[in-house]
Formats: sequence, C-alpha cells, structure tokens
Amino acid sequence: MPPIPPPFSIATVWDDTSRFVRREAGLLMPLAFATSGVGSLLWDLAVPVSAVGGRAAAGPWMLILLPVTFLLLIGNLAIAALVLNGGISVREALRAAVARIGNALAVLLLFLGVALGATLLGSMVAMLLGRVTGLSLDQSTSLALALLLPVVLYVGIRLLTLWPVVAAAPTRAAPIAAVKAAFRNTQGAFGRLAVATVLYALSYLAILGAIQFGLGSVLLLMGRALGQGAGFATLLSVLSALAGAALQAVWGVFAVFLYVRLGGDRQGI
Repeated sequence: MPPIPPPFSIATVWDDTSRFVRREAGLLMPLAFATSGVGSLLWDLAVPVSAVGGRAAAGPWMLILLPVTFLLLIGNLAIAALVLNGGISVREALRAAVARIGNALAVLLLFLGVALGATLLGSMVAMLLGRVTGLSLDQSTSLALALLLPVVLYVGIRLLTLWPVVAAAPTRAAPIAAVKAAFRNTQGAFGRLAVATVLYALSYLAILGAIQFGLGSVLLLMGRALGQGAGFATLLSVLSALAGAALQAVWGVFAVFLYVRLGGDRQGI
C-alpha cells in the first residue's frame, strides 16, 4: 500500500514553511537573491518604458527574457531541492536544479504551446463576439480575455506543486506527466489553495507597493535633492528585487511543503 500522506491544511503547511524559513534562512535567502532576485533586477533594468501609456515597446531588449527565465527556473528548482533534500548545501541544490532544467524548459515549452493555442482561440472568440454583439475589436477582445481568465487562474492554482514535482522527479521526465502529477496532487484542495494564493498575492502586492510607493517616494526626493536620481532609482530597483525574491522564496517553500502534505504524487513521472 502507498504511504498515507500527513494531514493537510493550510495552517500545517504554513507552520512547516515558517519553521524551515527560520531555520534555513542563511541558505534560502542568498539562493533566492542570486537567482530570482537577479532575474527580476535584470528585467526591471532592461525594460524600456515609452512616454505613451507607460508601455514598453517591443525590441531587442526582449532577449533579456532568456537569462531571466533561466534564473527564475533555476531558483524555483533549487529552492525545491533545498527543501526536499534536507541538509544539502546551496551548491548541491543548484546542481540538482541544473540537472532538471531540461525538464523545466520542456514544461515551459508545453505551456507556451498551450498559450499560443489559447491566444488563437481567444482571437476567434473575440471576432465572433464582435459580430454577434456589435462590439468593437478591442471591446470584444477584452470580453474574451475576461472569459478565459477564470480558466487561467484555476489551472495556475491546480499547478502550485508543479516545480516541486519537477524537482523531485528523475533527471529525465515527460512534461505532460509532470503536469498530470501536479493536478493529481491538488485534487480536492482547490478552495483552500485558492484562499492561500489570494492571501499570498495580497501580501506580495502590499509589501512591494510599500517599497515602491512609500520608500520609492522618499528615495525619489533624495535623488532629486542630491542630483542622483538615476542612482536612487537603481537602488529602489535593487530593494524591490530583493524583497520580491524573499517573498517568492517563501512561497516556493510553501509549495514544496504543500507537495509533501498532499502526498508528493509522482506516479507516471
């Protein structure tokens, strides 16, 4: 008979997470800063903002997506390895992450393919809605996206244990099998996971908002007063990247303990 998983509740997963973070912060945070923190900082510094609507214009700068994506994937896998294999070093966690980066990239390509298909479907739905309702193309597109958003949110929540699944799997694993295993792990737990996800998102937005708008205003004033506006803007980007990386690390640990508490299903991987 398969082993019976420990009791599951959001409170028990959070208790596991907080204990681990307090005990291993000296390993966890430097790892997060060196991966997702650096990735976020590179993205923030690379994205140009045009004067019209504050939108970034497409261009060669988008190549920064390659190293940023690599760093974020490595960070997620390394944090999962650090939690799943108690007592290993940061170097060993990174080595385990690199060994499975191919699996993670395969999963990412699978998602990109699904996203492309969803985009084409959304375009067709938007045109159909425009003809039926008489809405403009922009209005019908917004309506189509609104209809697809609940599906995207549902899938995202059901895949909360995906990176722990990939980190725990053998070095060669099929991406579809990993996705199926993540879906099995979260079966019957959607409501509780949705609440946890909303609480995390609100906390993330509140903390990053306080840094960017509260502290950012102070730094902006100091930068103007000292004639070092660009330097203080870069400092704000660094602080935001560090805070974001710390929050993402805690959420990554939460996802791993969620994976453990839900039984760590790897059938078919």
